[in-house]
Amino acid sequence: MDNAKILEGLFDGKKIRIIQAMMQFPEKQFYLRELAKIANVPPATTFRVIQKLIAMELVTQVNVSKFKLYQWKDNERTKFIEQILKEDLRILSFFIDELKNMSGVQLVVQHGKEQPDKANLLIIGDFVNADQLKKISLKITEKYHFKITYLTLTEEQYHQMLDMGLYAGQKKIIYDVRSG
Repeated sequence: MDNAKILEGLFDGKKIRIIQAMMQFPEKQFYLRELAKIANVPPATTFRVIQKLIAMELVTQVNVSKFKLYQWKDNERTKFIEQILKEDLRILSFFIDELKNMSGVQLVVQHGKEQPDKANLLIIGDFVNADQLKKISLKITEKYHFKITYLTLTEEQYHQMLDMGLYAGQKKIIYDVRSG
């Protein structure tokens, strides 16, 4: 069980959803009702949680005329929380857990710039079940609103494309069957 799942089991899921919504758009200043809607938490509960987060110096309140806006702070405390709750890491972990049950997958490489709402993956292996892969990807998109764009390649195709410089940008191996 990963750290975020442990925290969700220990703490109120509504607080976690509010924090994750704010972490997803750290530069955004939210109206209370807007944040409540995104986090799928009642406005009164959202207000109580926000007050606690302000007291913990995780959120800042910005007063504009008669309106109050709330923004995720950028400090050591929020960085600690982000490390534990970063959703895209959890989602990719869930995706990899699903792939482990598929035959043929040998390597998964995340390529390109990391983004909070999507990941670009290369799925390398022989005879990877495209229908099963599509179902897993759709399930993640529906459940988490996180888009996984993927391309399946054989190991030979992958190495040929690397040699041709087609995947010269950032690459991170997120699953290798040889390392478990």
